[in-house]
Amino acid sequence: MSRKNVFVYRFYIPFVDTDAAGVVHFTNYLRYVERAEEEMFRSEDLSYKDVNTKGIWLPRVEAFIRFLRPLRHTDLAEINLWVSDYGEKHVKYCFEIKNLTTNELAAKGHLTIVCAEIGGRATKCPEMMIKKILKYYSEETCE
Repeated sequence: MSRKNVFVYRFYIPFVDTDAAGVVHFTNYLRYVERAEEEMFRSEDLSYKDVNTKGIWLPRVEAFIRFLRPLRHTDLAEINLWVSDYGEKHVKYCFEIKNLTTNELAAKGHLTIVCAEIGGRATKCPEMMIKKILKYYSEETCE
């Protein structure tokens, strides 16, 4: 599916991420999504550090992944990441993880973050962060 407002992150699957069966261990999928988020921030000249220096951190409060096909060592993976919902204190990302080696959809899901004070209380997200990531907003849902 082609989208206009999507961040695309591509990488090869490293051996260290695979299990004894030769497939990517399920726990690595969320790490890949977080890497895509970090690269999206970087592409917009933004970083977690920029947000943290404002006394805000970005805890994950909800994560969902539907696994469809395995990823294996040396496969070329592509993550399509977009903002599907946002509010004063939260951002919801949708994602699809594609295996470009086999041309199959490997996984899809969503990840919700909140903006919180370092002490843990939800707070308003920094305007500079929201402005930059809204470049990747789409009304298309993840379900």
